Amino acid sequence: MDEQIFRSLQPFLLGLIGEPGWALITSWALPGTVLVAAGLWAHRERRWKTLLICVCCGLLGESLSSHVIKPIFAVARPCRIEGMSLLARCSWTYSMPSSHAVSIVAGLLPLALAWRRAALGLGALALLFIVSRSALGMHWPSDLLVGALFGAIIGIVGHRLQNRFEAR
Repeated sequence: MDEQIFRSLQPFLLGLIGEPGWALITSWALPGTVLVAAGLWAHRERRWKTLLICVCCGLLGESLSSHVIKPIFAVARPCRIEGMSLLARCSWTYSMPSSHAVSIVAGLLPLALAWRRAALGLGALALLFIVSRSALGMHWPSDLLVGALFGAIIGIVGHRLQNRFEAR
């Protein structure tokens, strides 16, 4: 079923903004922009602890995903399956879960919960970034969903830690 969804979704996504557009989004240009915006917000609001929690959650999520969880699932990437289109350089690491999805959700969720006015925009940017991974043939839809859920768990824990730090 994952392959059927992927084969239907990828051509549709590529038709929206093309391969160069998705490649730009997935190249960390988008998360970098969000991080700069978050830094400006943290500076203005004097909430550097929040920003530090966001960065730590994103890094923790990426590390756990890449080094602990991916070897457990051991799922091949779509770009490694014969007959699948290859639009970007395909990694030899496993696919499940998407470390990009984990890190972006884990990093942005504490920020979105602290900066409620920007939550919808941050969520839309995270979704765009996550979907770019499937558009380029790097992840199955289930990889993205599992990655986002794992990232949300880390982000919620980070948000609770952030509340404890700010209460002091």
